[in-house]
Amino acid sequence: MLLILGLTYCGQAAYAAEDKFSAGLSKKIIGQKEAQAILSSLEEARDGFFKDHEYSAFVDFLNSLGRKKKSLRPYVNYYTALTRHSQLAYLESIQDWNEYFSKGDEYRHQMQSSLLAGLKEVNPEDPLYLSLKLLQWKYAQEQQDPAAQGYLTELIGACEKYSKESKDFSLIKDLGDQVLAAGQKNSAKKIYAVFAQALTKTTDSPGELERSAADFYNQKNMDLAQLLYDAYIEKLLSGKDKAKAVTALQEIAQKFTYRDQEPNDPAYAEKIFAELESLGGEGVFNEKLIYLRAYNLEKLHEFEKAALAYQALIKNFANSERVPEAKFKAGVINAYIMRQVDEGKKYFNELFQQGDLSSWGAAAGYQLGLLSQFSAEADQAAVFYRSLIDRAKENFQDTVMLARQRLQEIDGKNDLEYNLKTFLETALDKGPAEGAFNASKINLQCSPCLAEKNSSVKMSSEVSVPASGCTQIELRYLWSGDLGENPPLNSDPSFTTAYRSSGSKVINLVVVNPAGVIDYGLDFVDID
Repeated sequence: MLLILGLTYCGQAAYAAEDKFSAGLSKKIIGQKEAQAILSSLEEARDGFFKDHEYSAFVDFLNSLGRKKKSLRPYVNYYTALTRHSQLAYLESIQDWNEYFSKGDEYRHQMQSSLLAGLKEVNPEDPLYLSLKLLQWKYAQEQQDPAAQGYLTELIGACEKYSKESKDFSLIKDLGDQVLAAGQKNSAKKIYAVFAQALTKTTDSPGELERSAADFYNQKNMDLAQLLYDAYIEKLLSGKDKAKAVTALQEIAQKFTYRDQEPNDPAYAEKIFAELESLGGEGVFNEKLIYLRAYNLEKLHEFEKAALAYQALIKNFANSERVPEAKFKAGVINAYIMRQVDEGKKYFNELFQQGDLSSWGAAAGYQLGLLSQFSAEADQAAVFYRSLIDRAKENFQDTVMLARQRLQEIDGKNDLEYNLKTFLETALDKGPAEGAFNASKINLQCSPCLAEKNSSVKMSSEVSVPASGCTQIELRYLWSGDLGENPPLNSDPSFTTAYRSSGSKVINLVVVNPAGVIDYGLDFVDID
């Protein structure tokens, strides 16, 4: 009996505390006149009710506010719609199907009627209007309502109108974040553009724009960071301090160049590199910048442009420690992407003939042997392979292993391994159909692209093939080249491997279907 009385008292005390909380907030909200203060108090109330999932109690609280003060009706309608939307999501998450199905239609009707009423009551320049439009779109999208796209377009237009009337643009940025989180990247970029334009118009200081851009970069909001960096650059270029503009462009480009596991956007980095070159010519590229541009273009698979950048590094910084890597990659790109085999051999020969054999020199010697073997010059190929093996001693074991495999083929008078031969036939084809295969339909992606020895490297492929209706076309993936410790099967579109020795590894792929070759591709993985 005492236990029951104790529980009853505790329950009454809890309800009394809750009523006191509600009554105090109600009095506070009714007495407030500023919209921001009202919204802040309603957010406090929402948090209080939502933490215990007291959704219907919060709706009752809101209705009480609306009856006591009619000017609060727009807020009541918004928070009622938001509450019923959250309540439905909560019931679904805990699988309370009894309330979900018995009350769901009622909650949806209340949500939709509150949304429509709120939109009629609120001025489009009011921040509450944007929140209502966002909720209207989110619900329509969740229901796969065809009207969702129209609501999203209206939301973007509302953001544009609001930006012209308000001085606080943070809400626009928050809306962009929510649209992006919902998977609508292009629409989010449009909303971010509204935010960036509004911020730019109200900011005279380039430094303030640069700080805002850097903040969003650090938050990994790349779209918004780029919009603000563009605005910052535009302000700098409109001034007279060219040196400051050059320095800024150099710093921004370096921020966005490709790096494993860090915020980056190689396409945007190349855009900035191009602006830098236009502003100051080749002279504004030091050794580090020209290498970063070449490497960034390589990761963009803009291979011909990458080769030009590597060649510029070789020409302008002949003593750079990056030159052997640049020569090797320029050789591979010239030979297998641009089909300029003699140009590729020139770089390979320069590397292989150097006194001290580097990892790139060893790889170059292997490429010279491979090209000779493919050209039916078996004796010359054997000379390259044996010279490589002899000079490598105990080093460069990944490359030495490949050279030994090729020598076994030559000594046994056998053809090149099938996948490798198919790659060379496709990449070096100069017949009537030249250009049919141009390494554009296959996208290879390494992760990471710069790795330690004996650590995992994943290589993935994406293939662009014409639509085939309902028929699923079986593809074969003919991998070759530096496949490391765990070579893939021909059925594998991706694989994970590791490498024993340092250097730049070349991974080749030809994708075929029952009708024949689709295309070929290659990529580099660099091992420290």
